[in-house]
Amino acid sequence: MSATRRLASFALAGQLVSGAEAQDSGAERERMVAEIDATCADTKTLTSLAAM
Repeated sequence: MSATRRLASFALAGQLVSGAEAQDSGAERERMVAEIDATCADTKTLTSLAAM
């Protein structure tokens, strides 16, 4: 990984944990959990024990 890419990654990570995102982490977490739940519901027929 180049030094420029590392610096950009570090700067982006700093932005994600500062400001409004840090205050709205609960909403972000709920959005992510909803996405995961939707993905699990979509793939349940393929990954359940009954499908095996």
